[in-house]
Amino acid sequence: MAARLISPVDPYALNQRISTMEGRAAMATAFPSSVGDRLLVEGGVLPSADDAMFATVSSGTSSSPAVTTGSGQCVVPIVGHYGYECTWPSGQGGIALTTPNVTNPRKDLLVARVYNAAESGDSLTGFYLETIDGVAASNPQPPQVPPGAIPLKNIQVATTGALTITDRIYFTRAAGGVRRTENDGGRAGSHPRDLRISTAATLDVWDGGVWKTIASPAMWSQFTPVLRYTGGGGGVVNLGGTGSLATCNFQIIGKRCDFSYYFRWGSGAPFGGSGAVEANLPPGVTTPGRNQWVGAHLWVNKPNFVGDFQGEAMIPKSWSGAAGVRPWFPINLSDNRTAPYTVQGVNPTGPGTGVPALPNEYPEGGELTVNGFIEIV
Repeated sequence: MAARLISPVDPYALNQRISTMEGRAAMATAFPSSVGDRLLVEGGVLPSADDAMFATVSSGTSSSPAVTTGSGQCVVPIVGHYGYECTWPSGQGGIALTTPNVTNPRKDLLVARVYNAAESGDSLTGFYLETIDGVAASNPQPPQVPPGAIPLKNIQVATTGALTITDRIYFTRAAGGVRRTENDGGRAGSHPRDLRISTAATLDVWDGGVWKTIASPAMWSQFTPVLRYTGGGGGVVNLGGTGSLATCNFQIIGKRCDFSYYFRWGSGAPFGGSGAVEANLPPGVTTPGRNQWVGAHLWVNKPNFVGDFQGEAMIPKSWSGAAGVRPWFPINLSDNRTAPYTVQGVNPTGPGTGVPALPNEYPEGGELTVNGFIEIV
């Protein structure tokens, strides 16, 4: 008995024949599939050695503005038609824009677009760079990307005809390759275990729902932490004038955050309030449901006392935001039990009962450092 057969698309190539659909289907095997459709090609611009795909500059005149776009290559997905691999040669001249509005600026959108009269019912057929007019307004917004197109640039057209060009390019890559993330940080992965390089140069893996960082470059990010005290309603510890410094270097690798805090009191530093001291966590860091501890060090350099204290810092459970790094030091010179680092104490006119409690002085810097790593969520 003969087998029953079905064959919707011939392989590339068979019997010396290739239809346009078969050609696009074969080329699609070189690129990842799009989210939600395993046969729809992931769209985007192909990366280039000089990072200048579709480089766009102003041209024309103030009353008749235009843009001139350099060479580039891209993949344009078309629902139901796989995708198109497109090339734009250099030297194609300017693309005229609509005359500027005399009252408000306008933000146009430059796209790479494919039309196909035979298959998509379009009025023309071919690959085009096209500008789509935005609506003039005091705070103009670009129009939506139309079907069969990928965004390249936003072009703000001032009432004077001056153009401000902003990059909108996002990238595609070869099947199994690592995607560059530029203007599409919220774009889902093509498949579980898909990889991308973020704009922060981290290597991320798609777990089917979110991107997770699996590797970070050998470099540190930096932010300016705020040192606060909790007593009397709280406030910012005054580190003084010349020579003062507050800085933190940090890096995030997967579920681990390494950090190095450094606070230095400068000249003329007044006593910075009364209460336990704490600093904010690095941006975007949230801790899991348990307390964690790292190393801390305090150097006190005062007229009546100079000395070093080795301590620790607690990072509270389930914390993020303004507070989250709490140094602890010995209670006093004869008691090595630790308690939260506390400035000034209760007496505003003389040495207080801070931690560590010092003879005839307040336990303010000098310098305060906190170094270590914690688990994050």
